This record gives sequence, C-alpha cells and structure tokens, in this order.
Amino acid sequence: MLHLGNFIAHQEDKHGQTVAISRDEPLIKFAFDYLNAKTSYKYSDDKFMQTDFEFNSQSLNQKLADIESNIKSKFDQQVPNYAEKLNKIQQEYDRKFKTELEREKQRFKDLEMSHLKVDMENEYRAKFEDWKESYEAVYSEKLTKLRQREENILSKLKDRERLVEQAA
Repeated sequence: MLHLGNFIAHQEDKHGQTVAISRDEPLIKFAFDYLNAKTSYKYSDDKFMQTDFEFNSQSLNQKLADIESNIKSKFDQQVPNYAEKLNKIQQEYDRKFKTELEREKQRFKDLEMSHLKVDMENEYRAKFEDWKESYEAVYSEKLTKLRQREENILSKLKDRERLVEQAA
C-alpha cells in the first residue's frame, strides 16, 4: 500500500516479507524499489533465461541463411498444394469469365438486334409514308382530272340540251 502524502509505504521485498518505508527514505529510492519489486521476474529451477543458453558462435548472416532455408523448405513442401489451389482458382475464374463473357455477348447481340429492328421499322415506316404520299398525290391528281372531265362533259351536255331546246 502506498501513501504518497506522508511517504509511508509497505511493500514486499525479494523474500516475500513486508517492508515499511519511513519518511526518512527519499521518495525516488522508494519509487525505484517499488517498480523493481513489481517488475522483476522470479525464475525457478525449471525456468531459464535467454542468457542461460550456451553461446552459439554462428554469425548473423549464417543464422539468417538458416532461417531463410527453413522457410524456403517449408514453402517448397507447401508449394504443390498452393499450385493446385492456384490452378483450381484459375480454372474457376476462367469458367466464370467465359460464362460472363458469353452472357455479355448475348446481351450485346440482343441489344444490337433490337436497335436494328427499330431502325428497319423506322426505315420501312418512312418508305411507306413516302409511297402513301406519292399515291395520294397521284390519286388526287387523277381525281381532279376526272372532276374536270366530268364538269366538261356536264357543260357540253347542258350546251347540247340548250341547243336541242332552242331547236325544238
């Protein structure tokens, strides 16, 4: 327990005993001791530190080469699996691409055919309208000629009737 207000603290030492610290001890020493006690590691006989290993005199380049060869050998063992997976993924992608391409081709053909049909329909409609106008023009021209002829015949008939009436 730490009371910074009056600089009195209780802590366990390395042997697990509670130690009381008085005001006479500097606060900074207390803080360092407290932090060391909380952060120090206690190793039993079955645990060891990295420095307990025998010193290996291999150079850093040799160690890196060993690590690289280990990784490469693991990768080489897994490469056939990766190659097979990659091949399957590539085949699946190709199959999907081909079906999507065929679908887009068909959609494009259908779209072009519909545009072609609309264009042909508009073209034939325009031709039909031209024919209709030309036939209507020919019809109206013939109709006016017939009406004029009828009027001429009627006028000639009236003139003959008048002549017949005057002669009679």
